Amino acid sequence: MKSTPETKIGEGNAQIDRRKGLISICIPTCNRPDFLRQAVESCLSQKYRPLEILIGDDSGGTVSGAMIASLPAASEVEIRYRHNARRAGQARNINALFASAKGERLILLHDDDRLCDDAITTLTNAWDAHPGCLCVYGKQYVIDETGRILPKRTRTWNRTYHRIPEEAGPQPVPLVAALRQQMPNNSYLVSSARAHAMGFRSEDEVGDCVDADFGIRLGETADPHAFVFVDKFVSEYRLTSNSIARSDLINRRQDLFYDSVRAVRGGKEICAARDALLARVAVGATVDAALAGRKWMALRILFSRHYRLPLLSRWTVFRLACIGSPRIALTLRRRLRPYFLVRSAPDVTLEDS
Repeated sequence: MKSTPETKIGEGNAQIDRRKGLISICIPTCNRPDFLRQAVESCLSQKYRPLEILIGDDSGGTVSGAMIASLPAASEVEIRYRHNARRAGQARNINALFASAKGERLILLHDDDRLCDDAITTLTNAWDAHPGCLCVYGKQYVIDETGRILPKRTRTWNRTYHRIPEEAGPQPVPLVAALRQQMPNNSYLVSSARAHAMGFRSEDEVGDCVDADFGIRLGETADPHAFVFVDKFVSEYRLTSNSIARSDLINRRQDLFYDSVRAVRGGKEICAARDALLARVAVGATVDAALAGRKWMALRILFSRHYRLPLLSRWTVFRLACIGSPRIALTLRRRLRPYFLVRSAPDVTLEDS
């Protein structure tokens, strides 16, 4: 991956490098300068210091870079911006940011999301209160494209992913928390060394579900109680019309993620969490496998115990059409989606990254 030289913005760069307590905030971005500004501003508004903000830019132009360069310097905050001359893709972009992090702990923040006020203080306080923890995370507000909080969606979102008061505190089995996706797709505080060593797997391996895959692999290697859930809001998760999860033009390859999750092994609780995740992924994975030419894989998922839509329904007929003729089915999906062909399922893999 070729990149342009880093641009550094901030006061006292030499003084904050590797200083005890430094938090690195990693923001991968691509062609969303307006949202990126809001994400960075939410970092600059944090009371916690010292910070470094690392931005890896996959955008085709210079708008995002110019915007970052125009930001005023903040005390004990360094911004390091790098434009990728060749588009890296989500996983490689994030891995490069992880490798550049100087802090002992880092936060991954998507360019269209925002940190809540005092989010970093909330996360670091929980980290300090639980020696030996590996990852700390909290609840997410769900917001629309304008930044307006959606209360009903927020309640459903956090309840779906087990971010409720009864689940607060250290998680006895981190892998279960990861499979349930209690650990969100971003805005978590994690050991920089572990994040760098593990890294995100490529889209060729797990499709666009790289965030969920990272959480699961982190959970597999974590000690008991090393994941800590804080029952407080720490970020705002934005629903955007041009996200990967909502695009009809992108095959997210959930079938690859489905394969990966099927390989997870463990005790009764782990297997139950695994099967619940597979059940939520199966519907999308069937279509993605068919569109990728993996017809037998699509049929295997469709007739598995994880596929829970009625077999004699228009939803399943559509998926069979995808298997028989992907091109025709894709055309139908684009034309008739607003009416009846595709039912929106809970997004359990990317959370609209």
